[in-house]
Amino acid sequence: MVACLRERRRGVAEYCEVHQARLRAARRANPALDESRWRATEPPVSLAGEVNLRGLADRVVCEVLLGLQQRCRLDGVKTKDSDLRVFVEHLRRQQVARLEDYVRAGPTVGTLPALVTAVSTHSRRAQSSTEDEVGKDIWDLALFGHSGMLDFTGIRQKLAAAGREAVGGRRLAPPSGPSRPPHQFGPGRAPPRRLPDPPLARPRPAR
Repeated sequence: MVACLRERRRGVAEYCEVHQARLRAARRANPALDESRWRATEPPVSLAGEVNLRGLADRVVCEVLLGLQQRCRLDGVKTKDSDLRVFVEHLRRQQVARLEDYVRAGPTVGTLPALVTAVSTHSRRAQSSTEDEVGKDIWDLALFGHSGMLDFTGIRQKLAAAGREAVGGRRLAPPSGPSRPPHQFGPGRAPPRRLPDPPLARPRPAR
């Protein structure tokens, strides 16, 4: 077990007593259980006041700790260990390589989604810059010293559509001036050669 810190049962058991019982229950529910993935994603035995980060990618551990620090320092909010434990279990089960890959799960209101939003936002801001932000459709104005968001999605879509129409119009525009269709020259015949311009008449000398 990646996240378990308990001693395994004596004898031939590979896991602690709690996880051995969980494995039996999981196999009854799913006979085709992938035990290697189960070992990587199964949460540890919960202890009050503790949150086990084992089983998370190193980058995700750094991002979560950074987001928690900024939430406490900048937002002045206390984090409940029960909320953080559930968040970490979701991250472990999804086996994300970075925090922005996390797909939200669980309740949509309450202290848990607020924690997820704060940690994700502070982590993203710490790894972003104004140069990165100006290339996006939606700007986080906190990176510019302001509050709120600035959405350019509608404007950029209109500009892109106008640009496509302008380029398409230039490509489809007919050539200027009279032209002779190639089929009028007949099969296998080249268009007639242009006659040279007549020479300019030389002025007569004055008498």
